Amino acid sequence: MKNPRLRERIRAASLASDVAHAFYLALLSLADVDGTPTTEVRSLISRLIQVCWESDDVPADHEALWPVAEEFLTACLYVAVANGDYSVAQARHISRLATQLGYSARQLSDLESQVLGTLAIRGSIQE
Repeated sequence: MKNPRLRERIRAASLASDVAHAFYLALLSLADVDGTPTTEVRSLISRLIQVCWESDDVPADHEALWPVAEEFLTACLYVAVANGDYSVAQARHISRLATQLGYSARQLSDLESQVLGTLAIRGSIQE
């Protein structure tokens, strides 16, 4: 059976609005590590996280992403390489996020290898 695309996996998780908001903001923060996110990166983030929230809604704490840690970290990797470069600053940022979600360095390395290998085979990001 084919593995569902990331966007489908995120939707299947049925994130609460505050958790989706935290997910979205964390991806924007990652995209901002190397400067202002491009239109393409912002578009990718919006396609991955298509949940609406009210402007006065408070995002959940980062720990609320624990149940979707793999999807979240995969999305982080997609965002990090969307402009064709995976910078040291982005790698460090993702490492901190992964540690906060209980991932070991080995687990993150395995996920990076899997995600980046899949993207290299595809030749593009298909969320």
